[in-house]
Amino acid sequence: MRTYQLKISLLDVKPTIWVRLQVSAEASFVDLHKAIMTFSNWVGYHMHDFKFAKSNVEIRSPDEDDIDPTGFWQHMAEQGHTEYAEMLKNYVKPAVKKPTTKLLECFDIEGECIYMYDYGDGWECKIKLEKTVESDAAVIILTDFSGKWPPEDCGGAGGYMDLLETLKDPKSEDYQDMTDWISDMKYEDINISEVNKKLAKVFKKR
Repeated sequence: MRTYQLKISLLDVKPTIWVRLQVSAEASFVDLHKAIMTFSNWVGYHMHDFKFAKSNVEIRSPDEDDIDPTGFWQHMAEQGHTEYAEMLKNYVKPAVKKPTTKLLECFDIEGECIYMYDYGDGWECKIKLEKTVESDAAVIILTDFSGKWPPEDCGGAGGYMDLLETLKDPKSEDYQDMTDWISDMKYEDINISEVNKKLAKVFKKR
């Protein structure tokens, strides 16, 4: 089975956090999103998208409307905001594909994309195709990682960095509240064996 080795790196956090997956090229973007929710312990109730910049292709959440931002940009440009005028000048409407699109339809053309999850918190991951191999493994498996994946709803990359600073300082006025909050979240070290058991259940019908 033709298989991608994908490295998923969480952007704007230190130290670096990433995971490496082996994913069937025939898998869909729905499958990849489910895999990300599985190893991250995120619930998945926020919207998300995958954006391929060079080929100008987007894959969006199933319930996300095809919103044209140019009306708002035009209004802002008319109010004197020159940055919006520049955005309008350079805008090319992306080709929007369905979430059921197979990975090979995009990664064979462009080997890198940005995955965004939760438009409020604005989590961004770079997904890079490192290589293609032949494998008889499951549809998606986790093979390697670095770092502890952040808890959901902590304010994105900036909020997570602030959270780490708070947890390092027992004298902080927010220390107890944040300690109590994070104890209720699935904030734990990644365990490759356990994650792959969960992934096997997610994709057991494949």
